[in-house]
Amino acid sequence: MKNERIKLLTVTREETDTDGFSDKDMDAIEVFAQIKSVKGSEYYEALKSGIQASILFVVNPDDFLLTQKKIPWNGSQRTVRASKVEYEGITYRIKRTYRLNSFDLELTCEVVE
Repeated sequence: MKNERIKLLTVTREETDTDGFSDKDMDAIEVFAQIKSVKGSEYYEALKSGIQASILFVVNPDDFLLTQKKIPWNGSQRTVRASKVEYEGITYRIKRTYRLNSFDLELTCEVVE
């Protein structure tokens, strides 16, 4: 059941100033999600692929589609989508998306340190 509120975060602008500091603009969309823990076998399978899975979020694919934005990129445009999730004050990086069925999209995430 998708009864937890999360924020899907999309980076819409990222620049580095002359001193090497990063400056970002982000869009946030609040959606409902199901929170799942990462089972031992899933955790170790993810590690084999170089992903340190911390948590799984299951969202509606249409909600995730709402995060897509067209942004300027090297004189043209590119499409970006949510790359992070914020839940209970913790920010997670989306490492993998997997469509379970027409109503569920699973986001495998790791804690941003």
